[in-house]
Amino acid sequence: MDALRALAIQSADPNWYLLAEREITQYLQSSEASPQKLREAIDREAATSQDYTFWTTMQELVSDLQPDDD
Repeated sequence: MDALRALAIQSADPNWYLLAEREITQYLQSSEASPQKLREAIDREAATSQDYTFWTTMQELVSDLQPDDD
């Protein structure tokens, strides 16, 4: 989440989406990854952040990369 929070702050950078996709993909490939926990953490960030659009985009990205069948 720390890497995604940093990217949210820098979301004016044209590469932010690719960097976020890489971070999420790396996390989802780890043995202790939980797509559901990641979605929940992103939901919490969206609810408390000024960068709601960034976090909803991250939620969509997680859904695209990892279906709900965890």
